[in-house]
Amino acid sequence: DSSACLACPDNTVQCELASPGMCDIGYENGEADSVVPDCSACAPGKSKSEASNDLLACAVCDGGQYQDLPAQESCSKCPAGTFIPTDLKEPDEYDSADDCQICLVGTYAPATGTSTCTACVAGTFLADDGTTLSQHDSADDCTPCAAGTFSDAPAASTCAACPIGMYGEEEAQTSCDPCEAGTYADATALSACTPCPLGTSTDDIGRSTVCPVCDAGSYTDTLGSITCTPCDPFSVGCGDDSKGECDAGYTYDDGDAGCAVCPPDTYKPVVGDGACTTCDPNAGGCGLSVPGSCNAGYYGTAAMGCTACPTGTYKDSDGDSSACLACPDNTVQCEL
Repeated sequence: DSSACLACPDNTVQCELASPGMCDIGYENGEADSVVPDCSACAPGKSKSEASNDLLACAVCDGGQYQDLPAQESCSKCPAGTFIPTDLKEPDEYDSADDCQICLVGTYAPATGTSTCTACVAGTFLADDGTTLSQHDSADDCTPCAAGTFSDAPAASTCAACPIGMYGEEEAQTSCDPCEAGTYADATALSACTPCPLGTSTDDIGRSTVCPVCDAGSYTDTLGSITCTPCDPFSVGCGDDSKGECDAGYTYDDGDAGCAVCPPDTYKPVVGDGACTTCDPNAGGCGLSVPGSCNAGYYGTAAMGCTACPTGTYKDSDGDSSACLACPDNTVQCEL
């Protein structure tokens, strides 16, 4: 028998009739050997989401969460751009919003309640070292490496310059490419290799110095040449960046791409790539580089044309002349 019922313990629920009840949400039982619970508030950094008399039932906040108040049902999520690791065990490491750390260099957290920040992918970088929250809350905070630079690993704080002999044509590259044959890169951080200048060439891959000049007796008149072209043996002035011109007596042949000797009964008296001229049919000694001279019976020059001596005149020897001689008086068969 008793004169009165007992008061329900503090911070309990479902205390009625014969039951002393259970510790409320946000409270845990600290009494192991009694049917009457001793309910105390969950400390900051902890929470409890269900009513129970389980001993010391308040749980430390999960990674990415914190709680700065006592007797709470749940923990609060850290904002995007911050994190709290999951391997921390003490409540005082989860009991303040200040425990949410801004993501470190090269990482970001796009969602709330993050325990681990995400690394920026290779080819991008994020330089801020946990100073500015707004620079760590989105994948867009990872800046693509500029052309001529690269990052070959995640979580980069900066991009490296492409070394000499290499280039990076596009943004966000994870590596640089070697210069192709016919080009070179003698500086770092280039987005394109430099074509070999006229008169130079290289078949090297990844060349880091200016292309070497063509050897004597060869040339190239094209930028970015892989090899130099041997000079035509019948050319004049060939070398460096010029193929020269065909010597006298030779004409340029497009089909063979070189100097060809003038065909029989033609000549070319000057240096150049022009065509050979047909020999005058009334001239002798014509060929290669000389027009020859007018035959006997013809006057003029082989280069300009040989004309037959008119009636009453003659020319009895080969050679160029301005006119034929008058026939002697009282002669017959004076001609040509």
